[in-house]
Amino acid sequence: MKFIIVFLCLVSTSLFAKIDSPLVYLTWTEDPMSTMTIQWLTSNAKTDSSLFYMRDSKHEKTWNQTSGNYRLLPQDKPYIVHRVVLKNLTPDTIYKFHFGDKSKVHKFRTMPLDLKKPVRFIVGGDACNTTIDRFRDMSHKASKMSPRFAIIGGDIAYAAPKEGNAENFSRWCDFFRCWMKDMKDKDGCQIPLFVAIGNHEVAGHFGKTPKEAPFYYAFFERACYDFGFGNYAHFTFLDSGHTHGIKGHQKVWIENTLKTHTKYLHRFVTYHVGAYPSVGKFNDHVRDHIRKYWVPIFEKYRVDACFESHDHAYKRTYPLLQDKPHPDGIVYYGDGSWGVKPREPKEDRSYIAHTRGVQQVLVVELYQDKRRFWAVDLEGTEFDHFEQAVRPSGIIP
Repeated sequence: MKFIIVFLCLVSTSLFAKIDSPLVYLTWTEDPMSTMTIQWLTSNAKTDSSLFYMRDSKHEKTWNQTSGNYRLLPQDKPYIVHRVVLKNLTPDTIYKFHFGDKSKVHKFRTMPLDLKKPVRFIVGGDACNTTIDRFRDMSHKASKMSPRFAIIGGDIAYAAPKEGNAENFSRWCDFFRCWMKDMKDKDGCQIPLFVAIGNHEVAGHFGKTPKEAPFYYAFFERACYDFGFGNYAHFTFLDSGHTHGIKGHQKVWIENTLKTHTKYLHRFVTYHVGAYPSVGKFNDHVRDHIRKYWVPIFEKYRVDACFESHDHAYKRTYPLLQDKPHPDGIVYYGDGSWGVKPREPKEDRSYIAHTRGVQQVLVVELYQDKRRFWAVDLEGTEFDHFEQAVRPSGIIP
């Protein structure tokens, strides 16, 4: 009987991981107004990285064809990741594309040049844990917000083990299937994805190298990176000690990056382990190092908000400067409960303005003169709201 159970589990996992049609996910690696990076997973028998695209308009009749490249997945998985970067696109425009089968057409939308109309995105973390159902239900509610893009702050598919090296590839398949199917806006456009690396992307979780996170780097390539939208929004993504150290080279890179991007109206930083936790210990090695080496840089260059995860609850801090509430401080949002069972937050955290043990995502809307944040639970109900005026850019003396 034991042999039969093990055999059935192995067969189920194998069938679950099978990719019968392309699993598509979008992001940006270049200008978000005029490009789109399209990536998709197939079996390694399908090495053609061509796609066809055009504007989604009744006046467009001819498909443009282009091709990109592909790379094999690690650990001898019989699948590959394709990538095409579409360029010279029109800002704030819907496009459609397919991979040779016109019956299976996907759509996306480029970003606008400015904030004449508000730009909305969503943020969460700790996505696909023991069951896909929680993640799927929350994603369905998040997509109803029709965001222009989404940010997941780590612990994406929970595929990497704490010990050993073999990842659970079926978890990645599950995540990408759900994202492709459920994360679409009201016009049917797929919602581009940006991620930070978390401990569950890394075999061993902390203090490792990119070699211990082979699937994360195969799918997303970068752990420390930044990107900007026009002159209105800038985002920095960091590695909270999983495959890059908190101090040293990453610290230098953070300062150089934030120093050269002070003129944006809205500036945000995303990383996994929170400096100001709602559930976990305030004083531990990782959190202490983030507050010691990163937070002073965030404060010096006037970051507007930080998006944290890892604790599986909701939190919004007061604007903080040097660990204390201050009108010129930074608000820290979290704490990663997109698709996991939430935990109960601690009640003794004086830096927290609002917290709740609830599954949720954060909705962010950017204007020319302000930014709005509101938290949405699994029922689609808003339960917290905060608004900030755009403040002067530059460096705090």
